Amino acid sequence: MWFQHDTYSRDAVGRVTGIDDNGFEAVDAPSNVDECFLYDQWNRLIGAHSVVADGTCATTTATLSTGSRDAYDMVWTFDDINRMRNSKNMTAVGTPTTTYGYAGTKHAVTGLTGATTGSYGYNAAGAMTTRGGDGLTYDTQQRLTGYAAGEEYVYTTTNQRLIRRAGGTRTLYLPGMEVSVTGTTRTINCYLTIGATQVGTQTVTTGATSLMWACGNMQNSNVCQVTAGSGATPSRKRYAPYGASRQTAPVTFANTDRGFPNNPTTPTASSTSTTASTTPRSQPSSASTHSSTKPGSRTSMPMARQHRCQTRQVWPRAPMTTTAGLLVLARVGLRS
Repeated sequence: MWFQHDTYSRDAVGRVTGIDDNGFEAVDAPSNVDECFLYDQWNRLIGAHSVVADGTCATTTATLSTGSRDAYDMVWTFDDINRMRNSKNMTAVGTPTTTYGYAGTKHAVTGLTGATTGSYGYNAAGAMTTRGGDGLTYDTQQRLTGYAAGEEYVYTTTNQRLIRRAGGTRTLYLPGMEVSVTGTTRTINCYLTIGATQVGTQTVTTGATSLMWACGNMQNSNVCQVTAGSGATPSRKRYAPYGASRQTAPVTFANTDRGFPNNPTTPTASSTSTTASTTPRSQPSSASTHSSTKPGSRTSMPMARQHRCQTRQVWPRAPMTTTAGLLVLARVGLRS
């Protein structure tokens, strides 16, 4: 039995039409969840729903599908210039609908009404400057430098996030690892990978080391996690196509702040650092129709032990991908 076992189905033009999820669940049983996707003639995703394994996918958005684990059924509508106009939750009581508002012919959403409400403002470059009652600030390169009153960000010369300050916690992002400091406590999370897929997190704190196995989907979002050697059933996250949780009680993974699609989350904003709503899970980047290597499976996990987190490399004598000045900036940012 695999921790993760996803099979992808595609139509003649390469669009993902189904995902067969048979990962490991409680009592050594597979997940037995299928997902189905519907498109219009302009290749826009207009419907997505779950169904029990080997169930029948809906052929129209009017057909309601329920009964699977973490069931969902969503419908989206668009206008003539490809702007999303409505999203409907077909499985909720009353079929709650959210309507998206725009200014003129622009594509930036200015407001949400209905089941979800919100208002948004933008600067001349199109970057969001207000989100509800929160402000967002940017540098001259339009990189997000602050959110609300509690978060600040610093970037590398290649525009990768280097430091985040959130409340009393400062996090330094390095290749393959993160270093967080809260008061006098320092935590190092080392991400173990096989190929480009994250399969585990080794966490080092003062006097303690822990290891969590993980698995990711074809968008590299972490979708399962379990403590190494525990013999426990993995906890699971399930995402709807645009990044929302499909679970009534969203699952939180230990020792990681990674979300959809494996980007650092922003706790204050309750979203990922890239806009999840523009990245449908139903359009994975890989052209493979079957996860034959099953990253994160029980048989592949021991291989990750070869990539041990070397804590002495947190402050390298010769920076690997950054300049000496940038490394000094990282030190100042963490300690200030």
